[in-house]
Amino acid sequence: MVQLDEIDTPAAAAVIAEALAHEEHAWLDPDETRRLLSAYGLPLVTERVAQTPEEAAAAALELGFP
Repeated sequence: MVQLDEIDTPAAAAVIAEALAHEEHAWLDPDETRRLLSAYGLPLVTERVAQTPEEAAAAALELGFP
């Protein structure tokens, strides 16, 4: 079971407040989602955004394969 000992409630509230203040919808973008989950101490996998097949291959080599 994951222990959530280091919850940063102010950081989580800031993500939500920022998203609600600047958007007409209540969806969080990927960066906001990662910031929110991190504020709650949830472990996240490392990720990369690739624009080309070459970048995707390089990211896969760096991050490893499933």
